[in-house]
Amino acid sequence: PVPRPEIFRALRTVAPTIHMCNDAADPPWWPTLEEYNREDCFDVQVAIDGSYDCPIPTFKNGLVALTPIDVRPFQPKPWEQRDIKLGMIGGIGHTGRREIVQRLQGAGVLRFDEGPVGRTYDQMAAQLCDCKCVFNYGVTGSGARLQVKGRVVEAGFAGAVLFELAGSPARNWFTPDKDYFEYENAEGLIKLMSEVSDPELAVVAARLRVEVWKNHHPLVFWEKVLDKAGVILC
Repeated sequence: PVPRPEIFRALRTVAPTIHMCNDAADPPWWPTLEEYNREDCFDVQVAIDGSYDCPIPTFKNGLVALTPIDVRPFQPKPWEQRDIKLGMIGGIGHTGRREIVQRLQGAGVLRFDEGPVGRTYDQMAAQLCDCKCVFNYGVTGSGARLQVKGRVVEAGFAGAVLFELAGSPARNWFTPDKDYFEYENAEGLIKLMSEVSDPELAVVAARLRVEVWKNHHPLVFWEKVLDKAGVILC
């Protein structure tokens, strides 16, 4: 059950409230976001999937950012000690993602273990920190749009190179071929992996790590969000 707008408004009389939407780029969410804005349900609405192509940026109390994550589990290995050239964690889910993952696995390029279900976040972070490169296919829940998933920021904190699907709004935040690489299909990704040298990959990984620490650390995120909500930090 979803609380009615009057319940959200009542909560605002107790303390400032913040709505964080991780699928704001997805059209099925838009009527709800519009209703929340129209009914004055929250002090701030935050699109944490990095997309400006959604209703939230048009709201007076709207903000667009990237997923705030706990950076403590990320302890990057030295580059030369990383055992995984191109890795992926999480679930396959979307059909398009499944197809490209299977093609990359078939070519012996991608290491991906979908389980175990009970794996902790610390274990997932450790695996990312063992990757030189991280594969991502950032599609929304409905599969209709592309978004900046938390995996993008996680790859940066892990000190890995991000390979992101072309057309992703990651371009709003990072520079292709400098902070990360774009691919259009499995064949393009395989070709790119063969063309970029290991030292070049290390440079791109370092650039992405600097960017996420400087601009997308959770302290940076919460300073912006709480300031928007009118909360004064002591």
